[in-house]
Amino acid sequence: MTEAGQSFRAAEAAIAQALADRSDTLDLNAPEFRELAVLPPSISQLTGLRVIELDYTKVADISALRPLTGLRHLFLEWVPVRDLTPLSGMTGLTRLTLGNSHVEDIRPLRALSALELLTLNNTGVSDLTPLVGLDHLTTLRIEETPIDDLTPLLRLPGLWDGTGVHGLGFAGCAAARDTPELAAIACIEDHAARAAALRKYLEAAQGQD
Repeated sequence: MTEAGQSFRAAEAAIAQALADRSDTLDLNAPEFRELAVLPPSISQLTGLRVIELDYTKVADISALRPLTGLRHLFLEWVPVRDLTPLSGMTGLTRLTLGNSHVEDIRPLRALSALELLTLNNTGVSDLTPLVGLDHLTTLRIEETPIDDLTPLLRLPGLWDGTGVHGLGFAGCAAARDTPELAAIACIEDHAARAAALRKYLEAAQGQD
């Protein structure tokens, strides 16, 4: 059996156990799942799940998660996922990690109004506009992305109080690479101070337009 086949079988067993236990958490972030490329169809039966961890797997298609509309936390770091459409109905999600994935289009996230934490670092995301309206977002990571316009952040009120787990991280994004002032602000260690400095800069820049 291939390593991918072994990982698939291990995932099937973990899902079966979660079903038997009526668990609200499924953790597939472990060595035995590293080669998992396809989600077992049985995962769609876990409608009581609140947390799924798929970090470091090789799952590119997450359509099997579509029925799991009760999810609160979904971890997809270092996963080759590109299409986020299956997440569009998960309006209860509060944490979504997509760092180091293949994601470019975040329009499917528009309806996820409960989101508090979102990581997009090291992705191909270039436009923040779809996030406008996600007023509960307090942590956003967009480091090392091609995002060159940070002004949509001004319409995300939750980012500016500095209470997020990691605050607003944007070091190395296109805007920071192109503008020395933004690069300096991105290096401020204190979350609240960094947010305040960025807000002041963006508001001043917007006033000059």
